[in-house]
Amino acid sequence: MATADRRYMYIEGHLNEPIPLTTLAQLVHLSSPQHFHRSFKQSLGMPPHQYQTNRRMLLARPSISVTDVGLMVGFGSSNAFATAFRKATGFTPSHYRRSLVP
Repeated sequence: MATADRRYMYIEGHLNEPIPLTTLAQLVHLSSPQHFHRSFKQSLGMPPHQYQTNRRMLLARPSISVTDVGLMVGFGSSNAFATAFRKATGFTPSHYRRSLVP
């Protein structure tokens, strides 16, 4: 798995919790969380925390289908998204979405 894939998959799998920069930096074998932060922001145009927040908001929006969320975050199909999401979180995207409703 490519370095970039690891950081995105980790973030996707841990959307519901704070992720320390040190953890993300270690995933891509960087010793400096600050260097990771700069590199992440340079490659995506936003810091890791904002990226994570944006991802949380996609599944929280019932107006966007789970299929569209999967496509928006780079999966080729809803099945691929659901499989990866379930592997990372233990939940299907739909189940996770329902858990967000109070």
